[in-house]
Amino acid sequence: RFKGEELVELALSTNFAKFAQKLRKTTPKEGQAVLEALLARWDVRNLKAVMLGRKLGRKYEDISPYLVPAGTLTRPFASSRFTTVEKNGCMAV
Repeated sequence: RFKGEELVELALSTNFAKFAQKLRKTTPKEGQAVLEALLARWDVRNLKAVMLGRKLGRKYEDISPYLVPAGTLTRPFASSRFTTVEKNGCMAV
């Protein structure tokens, strides 16, 4: 399904997400807040990807490989956001 640079990008994203989880476990308590702030960038990126995919009419299965679960948001949460739409057409976060 994926080829070339897209395959490399997906592999790097997966590896980075695993590395971020290891960082969470090994970072001293004093540094956790800073680490979470840095990793929150990936939560924003993932939410943007989900919103863009929704706007373009894509299925969650098409978008999920591009999500990097390095922040605090998980893939199940992103999936629930993808399918939850309020009456005015906005996503509930």
